[in-house]
Amino acid sequence: MDKALSARYADTRRTEKTARIIRWILAVLCIIAALYGFLKITDVQISGNMVYSTKEVLSASGLRLGSPLLLIGRGTVKRGIESELPAVEKADVRLHLPGIVVIRIREGTGVGSLQMGDGRILLLSSKGKVVGETEDPSGYIRLVGMNPVSGEVGRRLELEKVDEAKLDCLTELLTLLEEHGKIEEVRELDVTNLTSIRMNYADRFQVRLGGADHLEKKFGFLEQILEELSYGETGIIDLTRETEGHYIPR
Repeated sequence: MDKALSARYADTRRTEKTARIIRWILAVLCIIAALYGFLKITDVQISGNMVYSTKEVLSASGLRLGSPLLLIGRGTVKRGIESELPAVEKADVRLHLPGIVVIRIREGTGVGSLQMGDGRILLLSSKGKVVGETEDPSGYIRLVGMNPVSGEVGRRLELEKVDEAKLDCLTELLTLLEEHGKIEEVRELDVTNLTSIRMNYADRFQVRLGGADHLEKKFGFLEQILEELSYGETGIIDLTRETEGHYIPR
């Protein structure tokens, strides 16, 4: 085969290859166009909601039945739910063909109360998010030792930068109390001094936690001591040591 014929053969093959690629791209575009036209939202399935109704979650999501499924921005839906519904800690959005949107939410309820300088009493979730306000804080853990600069409902409590460690410590404590099933037993948490954290437990025990380190281990010591005490006993539970807890009766 001479060089001219060989060059024409190569050009022909390149042309055919380019044509195949173009046909493949056109086919994909046709499929996408078909899906865009036919894949509509037919159902929105919502779970995990207890504070808010399904209708409220759907409204906050911005989703509408019949809208093109491929135009859904999952991040936009997630942000809409989390920003408009203060008690929602997290929203997970998934798409299931041919037209189902599944929304799973995790709500954070108020477990602690914190009084602002203007007199308002905020309700905080265990994650430090402001989920509402109340005029009667008696059913919540009284949170002491923080001076918030902003308490906007639906957002994490905002403190001065020097005090941010207090909120981190507080959320860890509240999370541990939830995990150990003791939220309802605690009356007050005082994080005024992060080297001397204190807790009022059931109006019977003053719990001295010491610093903000090894909190999970300290809660283990707390449970051991509580199991050994009799009903009606009161006193001080000292958890400031890293190796053991100590009970001081009154």
